[in-house]
Amino acid sequence: MEQFEQEILNSVKGAISASIKEALSGYSSPLRPLITKVIEEHSNDIYTIVNDSFKSVIATEDFKKIIFSEFEHKVAKMLVGQLSGQVEKAVHKIKQNPTLQAKMIVAIEDIIEKEGV
Repeated sequence: MEQFEQEILNSVKGAISASIKEALSGYSSPLRPLITKVIEEHSNDIYTIVNDSFKSVIATEDFKKIIFSEFEHKVAKMLVGQLSGQVEKAVHKIKQNPTLQAKMIVAIEDIIEKEGV
């Protein structure tokens, strides 16, 4: 299917979806009680479909990798946030100690001299 045909198809699907949503929105819609009744009558079937879909999604390796990656990112962000506070405290202590500041300056100058910068 050409890209142009796909775009037209997507536009039609979007328009139909918007029309259905508009017809069902609001509490005064005449279709709302009918659809609610149908959903209630098929709730066990819908539950089974959703449950099976969910189980199949969480069983994939890609899903596991994504969850692991997101968890890893969140933990790393939390640790860095905590570390940042500790670094700020250490820097504050350094700023208050002129002897330590002088030693750090000498050490930095020594590194610069050795590297020839």
